[in-house]
Amino acid sequence: MDWTLEENGQPDAVSIDLVGSRHLSGNGSLGLRGGLDESGKERLVATIINGLYDRVGGKWREPVNAPNAMSFRLSVDGVNLDALDSPVHAHRQSLDFRHGIQSRETVFALPGGGSLTMASRRFVSLASERLLCAEYLVSTDTPVDLIVSSGIDGDVWDINGPHLGNFRSRRQGDTILLQATTSEQGITVAVAETTCVANLPQGSQWREVGDGYSARREVHVVTRPGEVYRFTKFAIVTHGNPDCAGAALAECQSAAEAGFEHWLAAQHTAWEARWKLCDIALTGDSEAQ
Repeated sequence: MDWTLEENGQPDAVSIDLVGSRHLSGNGSLGLRGGLDESGKERLVATIINGLYDRVGGKWREPVNAPNAMSFRLSVDGVNLDALDSPVHAHRQSLDFRHGIQSRETVFALPGGGSLTMASRRFVSLASERLLCAEYLVSTDTPVDLIVSSGIDGDVWDINGPHLGNFRSRRQGDTILLQATTSEQGITVAVAETTCVANLPQGSQWREVGDGYSARREVHVVTRPGEVYRFTKFAIVTHGNPDCAGAALAECQSAAEAGFEHWLAAQHTAWEARWKLCDIALTGDSEAQ
């Protein structure tokens, strides 16, 4: 049976919003829309917290979207790369719904010639209810000045918001934290994130950037043709009393120490166990299946 939903070809504004809904995945505590890694609230990016609702003014109460810890952006020679409006040679997005893994691969045509390939895998962990994981593979076929920006974007999409205010950020070791409070009941929402990379060229260093709504870092890399730069990201999304922020930092650091492969294997194991309990197999009609 085919467990994959797949979209091919450069997206447009309408199709990417539909893919975001079709490729949404979750674990019962968190939901992650299937948008682009580089997108913001204008493309309806959302990490939805199950059970947390907020009301602004006289509008209806709705679920709260957490700050987006899956934000990952690239720019080459000062030009931001975005599969929606940058020239691309190829683009593919898919959802493996057997294991809850969102994937994409984009080959960007660079302004100065040559190409950059970016592939990612992201998932909401079924083994750890507050954990999000991602892997990004970046390579070029010509030397370029690449800036990688990774972190937490707090300027999120709402229908009836904004639901979050009083943003505060801090750093503990390699982990950054962005916390805010809901407008109606003052509930703390805390998101911790760390991005790891093993093969940065000597002299390349992360530097902190951001504004009042985000906590990010960026690194400048002069790429070597054919070399694959691998970034892994771990994030914890939690809410409750203000003490949850410290717990989010500790849990995120622990998740990063375990590593991406550990959580990917745990994801496969957890979903295989789930499907053993609830899968239904039809024969003779793949569309109905």
